[in-house]
Amino acid sequence: HIKMASSDSDADADDRRPHALDTYTERGVTYMSGPKVFTHPIILAIDQGTTSTRVIKYELLGFHYKERDGERKDLRPIQSAQHPHKQIHPKPGWVEHDPEEIIENIKRCYREVGGAFTMAVGITNQRETIVAWDSETMKPLHNAIVWCDARTAEIVSRFSEKEKHMVFQKTGMPISTYFSATKMRWLFENSKDVQKAAARGTLRFGTIDSWIVTKLGARRDSNNQELPNVHVTDVTNASRYLLMNIETLEWDDDLLNLFGIKKEWLPRIVSSAERVSGWAGNPSVTKDKEKIELEVYGILGDQHASALGHRLREGDSKNTYGTGCFAMRNTGKTITRSKRGILTTVCWKLGKDEEAEYALEGAVAVGGECIRWLRDEMELVSDANEVEECAKTVTDTGGVTFVPAFGGLFAPHWRGDSRGGIV
Repeated sequence: HIKMASSDSDADADDRRPHALDTYTERGVTYMSGPKVFTHPIILAIDQGTTSTRVIKYELLGFHYKERDGERKDLRPIQSAQHPHKQIHPKPGWVEHDPEEIIENIKRCYREVGGAFTMAVGITNQRETIVAWDSETMKPLHNAIVWCDARTAEIVSRFSEKEKHMVFQKTGMPISTYFSATKMRWLFENSKDVQKAAARGTLRFGTIDSWIVTKLGARRDSNNQELPNVHVTDVTNASRYLLMNIETLEWDDDLLNLFGIKKEWLPRIVSSAERVSGWAGNPSVTKDKEKIELEVYGILGDQHASALGHRLREGDSKNTYGTGCFAMRNTGKTITRSKRGILTTVCWKLGKDEEAEYALEGAVAVGGECIRWLRDEMELVSDANEVEECAKTVTDTGGVTFVPAFGGLFAPHWRGDSRGGIV
């Protein structure tokens, strides 16, 4: 865990030994600092999911401050922490999260893994889930409306076939309760707090990545001067708003007008791999020891992060099974439009000067969520592991099929009016 700085003089050899003040221990891991000794750089990954938040702490191996092009670097996990957050169901088909609880869970995980002295932070997050907040108070104006929430079905039904075609051509996606624009429209029409903030000019919308960076992103420049709040989202998350043109990678005026969303309410679109925050500075000299400031260098929506983690290249595909189920195929720099109900989305853009890569994606709303439903709502099992044991007690389903369309059907049907059934 320790790398010694080199010295040209043998006389310095004894000085390389760290003194008592040069060491500190975080949950069983000892680090050393000082002019002669330093650790491998530390990287934090924040995985903010539909049901929980996880923070993983890594050592960056093979790193040199005078980096050579093409030099390989490996990450070694040191520690992780994970905490669930409450699933709020005000009505059937409605799903909400408390945005402040999510932030507190990130802070809790950060402290448990010993996040201080971190070189860089990467964020991956549940997509489409939308948060509305006030830019002055930095407080949420409503609970976050989650991606699988079905309350916007009436808003979806307002659009003509011509409008639906225009949206599909510009975004690669159908108008659906799944995506962020209809959730923002619902909040604007139904929340008085959102309406008041819009009138004051302080309304801000964003997916969970944007909310995290706004609340926890470092806000000092290299001269230690305070920076304004950072309001950004990366292209992978922006591609799920139904407001970004997938060719220009910018908010589209026709789409904004169609959904009645103002551009100033939205985050600035950035690439998936660039610095988006200020400098955190040295936490050992910070007056507020409890304050968390993240130096964020990368953002990816959860399925895109999974694809990148699997190192999907053009033509490669992956399946992910979580709260929902998602199949994604990297189509390279070519925008491929499906005629069979599959989404066209941005795969990633790995640097502000790099070209975007695209993907085809099949989304299924309910995967692991069905197991949670059996446990928490139906109370048929007390632990998720019991489901497999129950399934092993029979040879088949006897011709019975359960369709867990709690919030409608996604790909390839895109029927927001569908509901669960046993047939």
